[in-house]
Order: sequence, then structure tokens, then C-alpha cells
Amino acid sequence: MKLVNVQEMKQLDQLATAEYAVPGILLMDNAAQAVADAVNDSLDELDGESVVVFCGGGNNGGDGFGAARWLQNYGARVRVFVVGKALDAVTGDAAAELAMLQKTDAKVEAIAGEDDWVVAELAAAKADILVDALAGTGFHGELEGDLLRACRLMNDSEKYIVAVDVPTGVNADNGAVAENAVRADKTVTMALLKTGLLLYPGREYCGDIELADIGMPAKMVEECASKKYRLTDDIVRELLPLRKADAHKGDAGRAVICAGSPGFTGAAALSSYAAVKAGAGLVALYTPLSSRDVLAGKLTEVMVHGLLERMPGILGGGATGDVVKNANAADVLAIGPGLGTSESTQQV
Repeated sequence: MKLVNVQEMKQLDQLATAEYAVPGILLMDNAAQAVADAVNDSLDELDGESVVVFCGGGNNGGDGFGAARWLQNYGARVRVFVVGKALDAVTGDAAAELAMLQKTDAKVEAIAGEDDWVVAELAAAKADILVDALAGTGFHGELEGDLLRACRLMNDSEKYIVAVDVPTGVNADNGAVAENAVRADKTVTMALLKTGLLLYPGREYCGDIELADIGMPAKMVEECASKKYRLTDDIVRELLPLRKADAHKGDAGRAVICAGSPGFTGAAALSSYAAVKAGAGLVALYTPLSSRDVLAGKLTEVMVHGLLERMPGILGGGATGDVVKNANAADVLAIGPGLGTSESTQQV
């Protein structure tokens, strides 16, 4: 699954319209419906439920306007508060979504003064769910002014919050979090995952993450310049070799690991177990004789052998032959975890 940063996502948005003739308003409305569906799923039943949507004046707010209209269609009682911009100052595709929303029964009002904040706070307190459509991927730095106050209001309400694309206050590139960033219970992100949603501390503010297909051409997304991926089960399966039905453990790779010493048996155990989990069919651990019994008790799938010591934990010259002989029969030799740095061990 590809990951994108903010600039790469902007380029895809522009490319969709300029090269693939996909109208921006179509992408925005698909995003809006995905948000409304996520709210619907969160409440189980929207008939008569109260939803309060906090919108900014940009494209993230446009997604919020559209989501409010879809929620109205689904039977919810919707109230929308626009933060930081007058209604007649909203432009572009967001203005088109606002115009469509204003044709419904939803209450839409800009927060312009202290009385408006009191009304918004009361509405949030009575709501069943809140939607954060304030800033999205455009946010960076620190929260200030009305944006800060709106985020505090949502967090203080202790209501279930659905964030549009990215919780307000979370940097979509690096996961940095501003003070009082929105703590969402669910984040609906559009088209592709943004890196900041998966990096901490931002990940803690996203809640459950849903990826919404908003209708971007698959060919365009596949050819996106991003080289970042989130590993999934499907990707890992494609990387793993298939084994024959009659294969035995000797066909699946033989690993010899020379590791460990008294006080550092964990390094030997973890590296040996990792080799087993990675798929090696036969794993043999060679460790100083004084560590053998401890490691044999820790590891049930690994063959544990003791090496000659000059003194406890320090390998003697005779250990060399054992390691070389057995390594020659293996596919992989790993040396070092917890083995120690004594001069005698280094000579071996």
C-alpha cells in the first residue's frame, strides 16, 4: 500500500483534474460521502441522531460541507459551524459544496463572535457525534486563534469524533502533533495513506483509520512518484517463496549462528528465534559451553551446541574448527550477537 506526503497528494489531485479529466468537485463529493458513511457506521443508525460538523474554509471544509449534506440525506440532524471564515468568503469546490448544503435543512453558521462560540459549545455537548473538517493535510506548526479554540471545544466535549483526512493539529508528513490537536476516534483519509497518520505521536490521535476510495484513476495512483509503502500481508506473501508440498526442513535453508555468552544469552536466543520465524528450516546455535544449558532451555526449535572455552564466556582456539566445519554445511553463517569482545573470542 503506497504512502504519500502532502506534496505528493497535491500533485495527484492536480493530475487527476488536468490529465485525467476528473472534476475536483467529484473527488470532493466522493470524499464527503465516505465521511458520511463512516459516521453512519459509527452510530449504527442515523435516523434522528445529532451530528455537529466543524468546517474550515478550505478543501477540508468542503469535504465537511458535503458530508453534512449526505448525513442530512441519511436522516441525521445536522448542524455546521464554519471556523475562521465568513460563509461568503468560501471559494472553489468548497463553495459549491456549501451552496448545495445550504439548500437542505441543515443549520450552517459561521462563528464570528463570543455568542457564536457559546452556541457551538452547547451544540457539541448535545450532539451524538462530531466531525472535524477544519484543516486536513494543510496544517503544520502550532494551533492558534479560532482553530485552536475549535479543537479544544471538540476535545473537551468528550464526544466521538470523526476526522476528515487528518485530525486537525497533526502534521500529515511527519506525525508531529500540535498542542490541543484533535483526538479523533476515527479518521477517514482520502485516496492514499499519508505518512503522518502512521508515525507517532500522530498515530495516537487518529483512532481507527479508514482509507476512502474517492475515484482517483487507479493507473494514476499506481504511477505516483512516491517510493514509500506500508507493508501488508499481501505484500509480504508476494515476497515469500513457495515451498513444494513434499519439502522437508532441510530444503528450507540451514543457518548457523555463533552467539551468546553468560549475561548475554538473550541476544543469542532472539537472533536464533528470528531465524526460525524468518523461515529457516534448520537453525543451529553455537555458543560458549557455559551458556549452552541456559539457551537449550530457552529454545525448543533450535539445535544448541557448546563451544570450547578458555574461561567461562571466552572462546578458546578449539572453537574455530567446530564453527567452520558446521558453517560449511550451512547456507548462512551469522556471528556476533552477545558473543563478547575479549581478545581470545576475537581471534576465534
